[in-house]
Amino acid sequence: MAIKPRADQKKILKSLAVLQREPKVREMFAKSIKLYRSGKIRKLQDIVKDKNIAKTVSQFSKKESRLYTKLLEPIGFPKIQLQDIKGKRLMGFVSARRGKFSDIKKGVDKIINVNEEQKKILKVMNEHIKFLGEESFFQKAHKEAKTQNILSRDEASMEFYMEYAANYGIDFNHLNMLREGGKKRAAMQPVFLGRMFFYRYRPVSPRVNYDFYPLVFILNQTQDYFEGINFHNMFMKDRILMLANMYSYLNNMKFDKTTRILFRNFSRVIKTNKKFKLAKASFRRYRYKDVLSKFIEVNPFDWEIAMSVSTERFYNENRGKAPSKLTWMTTRILSKKQ
Repeated sequence: MAIKPRADQKKILKSLAVLQREPKVREMFAKSIKLYRSGKIRKLQDIVKDKNIAKTVSQFSKKESRLYTKLLEPIGFPKIQLQDIKGKRLMGFVSARRGKFSDIKKGVDKIINVNEEQKKILKVMNEHIKFLGEESFFQKAHKEAKTQNILSRDEASMEFYMEYAANYGIDFNHLNMLREGGKKRAAMQPVFLGRMFFYRYRPVSPRVNYDFYPLVFILNQTQDYFEGINFHNMFMKDRILMLANMYSYLNNMKFDKTTRILFRNFSRVIKTNKKFKLAKASFRRYRYKDVLSKFIEVNPFDWEIAMSVSTERFYNENRGKAPSKLTWMTTRILSKKQ
């Protein structure tokens, strides 16, 4: 079954993904966890008494203060506010007597568990970086994500890769994707179901606009054809939102070669769940005999960035080039009728 984080776990994950990029908040986390593990504090309110943590909080920037208030106070961390400290207006903890605080096991313990998950993802990321071609586009993207501590596979990581592709992937096209987009597969096999593929495709007698370079999650296959969701049929932002929703249907959260979409369950879901109406509108059937290249199997760690670069090429029934926006708008309109 797919791993489905509880609502409180999702809140912790989202908080960490955002706050990991802020050095002083990250430092405050580390100090709090160290105190907890050493047994010096038992409740979250106790961190207000630690001088080192209080000093770190006093150095929060406006952005870090806003993020702390927005993301950490709701999960039990002590409140902070501007105070007169040694003649200066600095951030400080509100007295513990003014508020109610959660037991640290409800806060920092979860953060420790999340950090352990991030360590696992970091291990997979390091292995994948070594596998990728030296200084390839994907490798550079992952190295930058690692530098910025973007380790959680969630909304924050998706936004990072989408922005990275927009800034640095302008010249990354279908030819680059065929060369360095993943492992080359000569033919389809049942084990490929639930995974993402990129390939060159041209139907013999096209009756509608088609994508010459589909990027597809394969959900079904027969001896003659296979079916799946072509993410190129959606606007960029729609692709990212769709992938985020699909994460609930992964068989695991390792993001290694074993990770895939639970294709049988998901195939049923997109037929009835309105959340996936864009997926239903982007569902296509492809014949093996019309595939003109090897299949490029995109590694799960590369899904986000693969769908954030413009590698699509649309043609009409007369084999003339068709604008991408026309297909994207058609998908949106069709999805509203689902």
